Amino acid sequence: MRGGENGSEPNEATAGGFKSMFQVEYGDLSTSWGAYSLYGLKSGDRDVALGPYAGYWLTTEDDKFVVDSRQRADAADEIVSSILYGHMAADANDQWLNINAGEVDILGRLDVNDVNVAGDFVLDGFTTGSVLFIGADANVVEDNANFFYDDDQDRLDVNAILSTTSVYMTDQAAALGDTAGIGQLWVKDDTPDSLYFTTDAGDDIQLTAGTGLSAGSVPESGLLPSALPLVTIASLRLARVGASGAFSVRVITA
Repeated sequence: MRGGENGSEPNEATAGGFKSMFQVEYGDLSTSWGAYSLYGLKSGDRDVALGPYAGYWLTTEDDKFVVDSRQRADAADEIVSSILYGHMAADANDQWLNINAGEVDILGRLDVNDVNVAGDFVLDGFTTGSVLFIGADANVVEDNANFFYDDDQDRLDVNAILSTTSVYMTDQAAALGDTAGIGQLWVKDDTPDSLYFTTDAGDDIQLTAGTGLSAGSVPESGLLPSALPLVTIASLRLARVGASGAFSVRVITA
């Protein structure tokens, strides 16, 4: 460490390594370890630099933390592109840390309050299409066989839906592409909307029309065997649809 051109020297500073803090003029309470680290510090105080050339171009910044191992050709990017570059402060909310690395492996637990991702966010070990959720042990888990999203078809597949509230479906012009073994219940963008079922063979069956059932949704024949005797019905009551989807029928004969 050597004082700057004006002969000043930092107070309570620590330097180790060839020409570490070589041109420093102030740098009070700063720590520098590595050849040429904090080489050109002019007026920054309380800085920490670790590694050869770490903080080489850090000249006027205070309370900065730099870990690096080389001097970059572009001085403007030398600091912000360091392996670690951060700001230290008494208030934790004013502190920040940048990690410039192609890959960061964390072997233990990492607790964070907020996560802002500017680039790709990759989670390894999961199946494509899985909808992730928090399991019983508070870990992120998947159940791909029963809960996944088909990005090609824009379709969410759930093995069983249990709901005590209404299910809302956005209307659309037509059913999605056909997939063997999978039928589609969807709402067509009529006025008003119509409810359809499409088989895996692409057959569209209209279930509602206007404010009632579609005429084609209830067959005119084939409901009952032809051998049944004719019965005169004085009253026919249809209860609400049960959980199984069947009507509860009460017949009172004349």
